[in-house]
Amino acid sequence: MTMRTARCLVVLGDSVSSGVGDERADTAERGVGGFLRSALPGCRAYHNFARPGARAREVLEVQVPRALALEPDVALLIAGGNDVLRANYDPRDILHCLRHAAHHLTRRGAEVMLMRLHEPSRNIRLPRRLSRLLEERIEHVNAAVTSVTEEFDLACLDVRRLDATYERRNWHIDRMHPSTRGHLQLAEAFADLLARRGFATESPEGPLEATRTRSEDLVWMLRHGVPWFVKRCKDLFPGIGWLLLREIARDATQRLRVRPTPTPVALPSEADREDDSEVRLAA
Repeated sequence: MTMRTARCLVVLGDSVSSGVGDERADTAERGVGGFLRSALPGCRAYHNFARPGARAREVLEVQVPRALALEPDVALLIAGGNDVLRANYDPRDILHCLRHAAHHLTRRGAEVMLMRLHEPSRNIRLPRRLSRLLEERIEHVNAAVTSVTEEFDLACLDVRRLDATYERRNWHIDRMHPSTRGHLQLAEAFADLLARRGFATESPEGPLEATRTRSEDLVWMLRHGVPWFVKRCKDLFPGIGWLLLREIARDATQRLRVRPTPTPVALPSEADREDDSEVRLAA
């Protein structure tokens, strides 16, 4: 059997696709995309158009046209994670963007790979309402990914089914992005999907970062995590605050709808009142 060769690999999507969390010194090909390229013998061109903060609409309108110009053999697309954190979240728009992205890429002959999102509450302790809200939205995104996967017969990675997905060492200190080891494991899983599709693949290669101490983690959070947090507050928290208010209002409405009907209190009859008066007189 002749194996297919992936000569051109493009990566589209958000911060996970772009390699955030991979702290190797060589940043040119970091992240899942860089590792995946090392697993594709004969891959001569690699382009990562992903951008931290990118939403599904940007992937379709900005990144996909740039990828199409290269006529890629393989396109890795991970999107939807940023959409779930916005007040104007629209699952129908996510589905629309993923469908059209898959349509344009597959029509040009690209092997497209998608990924279902993980459950963030497994990594970070969140307030109950926020956790429920994010889980509900992530299920919507994953349903859209599944729909597009089935419609276009795509390869799709479900990270929730990987044994080591929620191991601490596979996550960056921010608990939101894969660590270098986590990116490597994603690349191994995607390479396996490509092998099942008839592509020639090898084991991804690349140096892994040394384990950091707690003090080094603290320094990283102060130097990088806090500035990122402050930068995103303007966009993130107003939306989440509004969403939580909606959740609280919905819970209150449901409680009012199921509030039990008060048990009616029987008023004393005239005879009971006369008997009670006679008792008091006798006393």
